[in-house]
Amino acid sequence: MCRNAGVELEGITTVAAGLTGLGEVWSRRSELCDQLYTHLALAEVVVASDVVTSHLGALAGMPGVVAAIGTGSVVLGLDGGGRAVKVDGWGHLLGDAGSGFAIGRSGLRAALEHHDGRGGSARLASAAEARFGPLEELSGAILADPARVRRVASFAPDVADAARAGDALASRIWADAATSVAAAILAAMRRLGPGEASRTVSWAGSLLEVEDLMRSPVRQRVTAEVGDDVDWSAPAGTAIDGAAALLWSEVRARAGDLVHRATWTD
Repeated sequence: MCRNAGVELEGITTVAAGLTGLGEVWSRRSELCDQLYTHLALAEVVVASDVVTSHLGALAGMPGVVAAIGTGSVVLGLDGGGRAVKVDGWGHLLGDAGSGFAIGRSGLRAALEHHDGRGGSARLASAAEARFGPLEELSGAILADPARVRRVASFAPDVADAARAGDALASRIWADAATSVAAAILAAMRRLGPGEASRTVSWAGSLLEVEDLMRSPVRQRVTAEVGDDVDWSAPAGTAIDGAAALLWSEVRARAGDLVHRATWTD
């Protein structure tokens, strides 16, 4: 894959990666590292989930709570001593509250309800038809799409536009999403316990970049619960920066069992 992308591999001896879906096969992490070693002739491989690298990038490897809210949603807290707490991240069928998928799904439900004559939102129905085509065909098209989760999440910006235009149902969808994200952050803070780590909060993913409909309401809800003694830190970097940070032993120590490192010698 690297060669297909035009990446020169000669001389590379170490790879650090944050991988989507790694949590689902974490028990096979050693096998994954062995495969990377076999194919790339490496001396060192460090792997973690993309949630971990998002956290390390957002807080520059330091302790705290990071809400990673995009197509899915998960909140990760690290206390700096190797202890981690995860809230949500259970996938679109069982969790991911407040995510782009959740917002898009609620918006599409409202569109189909209007189409059926069950209330819903005329504005969202019009937006859904403009994006996806005839509403009679929407369900079948979504189910047949291998990228159905991302496709549903792609409707979240349309729900945002409707909310800003005064659509009450769209506004409620985004308000409910912000409430869910705030609840996940508060849960992570409580589970980390008293201390600086539980009072340091940053974010990753596209949804918390939406100031008016997500980040500001989330901050208000968290502040209403725990007071204003929270350090809201704008992301210091990206998940790519977080992957690079995996190469530092002190950073790996902070992430504890969420990071796996393998080395080989000739």
